[in-house]
Amino acid sequence: MEIITTLQNGQPQTAYVTTEEFQTLTFKNGEIPTLGNFGEIEKIKVWFNGKGEVCTHKEFHVIKGDGRFFKREAVKKNGQLKESTIKALKTLG
Repeated sequence: MEIITTLQNGQPQTAYVTTEEFQTLTFKNGEIPTLGNFGEIEKIKVWFNGKGEVCTHKEFHVIKGDGRFFKREAVKKNGQLKESTIKALKTLG
């Protein structure tokens, strides 16, 4: 478990865990949620309440290749796609 933030009493507030560690945690509602089937999970970010129970979680999946390059080169600062990107996408199919 990689602790990101802690409460004033030293108790973890947010942490990254593996899928194996995720299965051993205690959850607020008492049941372990099922993880998504969208590929290999790299890590899971969990948020704890004051009792040390997991309130919510978010899955981070393994990304093959570097997706940051496309975003950096294809998107304007306002979030719109550049014209050259639209042309390239049209040629792909």
